[in-house]
Amino acid sequence: MGLILECQLNELCSDKVDLSFYGNRTILEIKDFGIPNFAKSLRALLDNESLRNFLVDQYFIEFDHDSNELQMAGVFQALDNTLTTSNAYEIITRLLIESGAYPGLERQMHKPLRDFLSLTGLPSQIGIMCGRGQILKVIGQTNKTKVLAEFLEKYFSMAIQHSSELSKRLANQSAHPPEIQPLSYSLDYDMEQQVFLPRLSIEIFPSSWPRAVPCNVLPVLDWMCELNPEQRILVKQFCDSLPKGACESHPSWMVEIGIIPQEKITYLALPSHLKLSFQDSYTSIKGYFYIVSDLKDSHYKKTSSF
Repeated sequence: MGLILECQLNELCSDKVDLSFYGNRTILEIKDFGIPNFAKSLRALLDNESLRNFLVDQYFIEFDHDSNELQMAGVFQALDNTLTTSNAYEIITRLLIESGAYPGLERQMHKPLRDFLSLTGLPSQIGIMCGRGQILKVIGQTNKTKVLAEFLEKYFSMAIQHSSELSKRLANQSAHPPEIQPLSYSLDYDMEQQVFLPRLSIEIFPSSWPRAVPCNVLPVLDWMCELNPEQRILVKQFCDSLPKGACESHPSWMVEIGIIPQEKITYLALPSHLKLSFQDSYTSIKGYFYIVSDLKDSHYKKTSSF
């Protein structure tokens, strides 16, 4: 099991950091997480003969930090989108119905979701956002961004017109900076209203981060959108404040039996990816960071870092 921190990069938010736990199906049964019943049902679907070929044993449990408390936001199921299928909508709805996530789903049409999945095929993840109303997150790679752009124009109309240039850049895969891996998109679908919400998110996974120096995300962000001077300062300050240096994870038993003294353990925030969300002419920038253990004493350190 691992831990990811989610931080706003373009506004001051030192007192608000969301987090996610990730791992295989065993994290869906951890006590005291307040995990809803539908999430516990998801793990059983890995043994379902008609669904198991499309599911990946990888889950994320996301929490929102609100009023000094962590509230369950949602559960993400990974999917094998390398498989070619003509019935992506049927697979997704079958998963949601059999897990009990959305009662009554089989009696609903969901034309926008059906249309989108008929164009893009199976997404890489779906997020059942039980703590945010009836929201389903649909996450996939942008290798079909021309299809995505056509879809956005059809369903989002003027709501995110300001991101039209972004869609064009995404569609031009050859223009992507070489240090950026294939991008991902994230859309929010309202299961109750049966509409996509006017919000487009793009996730950027740099293939390599600078080592032994603070991570510099400004070049990547400049490619995606123009930052104003204040945003540049905030992003730089945040990245400069991240811990850097050697990184190595250690089994807890090594600490428990005294091989590694507890006082030698600290933690590093290693960059995972960036997420840009466009909505109502506003752009939010979030950074996602893995939290890993590290040894303070250079005697124990390795040279790997970010």
